[in-house]
Amino acid sequence: MIYTATNKQGGHRKPSSSTATNEHSHINLYSLNNLKNSEKQKKIIKINKYIKIATHNVRGFNVESKQHELFDEYEHLNIDIIGITETKLNEKQSRITLNNYKKYKSWWTGIPDQNKTGGVGIAVKKGLDLHVANVICKLGRLISIDLFFKGSAKTRIINIYVNCNEQEKIERDNLLKELNKLINEAESKNYNIIVMGDFNADAEKFDLSTSNKIKGKYKIIQNLQDKDFYDTQAITNTECLKYTWKKNEITKRRIDYIWVSENLVQEIILTEVIEDEMIRSDYNIVIMNMTSNKSMVIDQ
Repeated sequence: MIYTATNKQGGHRKPSSSTATNEHSHINLYSLNNLKNSEKQKKIIKINKYIKIATHNVRGFNVESKQHELFDEYEHLNIDIIGITETKLNEKQSRITLNNYKKYKSWWTGIPDQNKTGGVGIAVKKGLDLHVANVICKLGRLISIDLFFKGSAKTRIINIYVNCNEQEKIERDNLLKELNKLINEAESKNYNIIVMGDFNADAEKFDLSTSNKIKGKYKIIQNLQDKDFYDTQAITNTECLKYTWKKNEITKRRIDYIWVSENLVQEIILTEVIEDEMIRSDYNIVIMNMTSNKSMVIDQ
């Protein structure tokens, strides 16, 4: 089922109103060459009508065997684009992670302080990576890519890992400022926008809150609501929403999300949470299934 903008539900579901760059810069030369190369490689064109975009907290990604095990499973799940959070990779490690992996092209940003958690990445299936036009990294916790497709709207995908430690309030506020800058810039250029990752905030708890004061960890949900973004798991599921993180049988939370701007809502088919026995983790994979009719016409 494809949900239109009128199918929004209450609370957070219905709003109320190439190499990655360094921490503070952009790079887009990668795409200029790739877009030219993609034209040369189009001998047989097959239009892929659907695309799968996912996010997954991996709780550490510095063991090569784990890297390959996870990405083999992502390929098995037919994921086209995946955002990885909590890699715990430092800057040096992030520059060499999965450089020779044949199925996906990936970009990573590491944490400057090994004593802190963080680190994020985005991986795109080979072939589709030729459409990546820009990669932006910020503060070791945010990475975004811009996808350009001939005859289609440009799309910005942002993957973020929000600080959960209340002692890192300043760092979290700075991170959300960077997120807002990227969203505002994309909106000014009429891009489609996808924001995903580990928000470390329970949207259902936020909905039930009666306080007028928004706690720090919920600011990202409030900001996305204010910008008329949509929580795709919420708008495509009529049953109880599934948790993404599990500590034990009592403590389970939905803290990983994929949100989209309003101009993408009609293309979302279903967002599902996958409990995969092949992945030994307390985090589930969140996968958004969408059509590629207007936003991403994929030539393979």
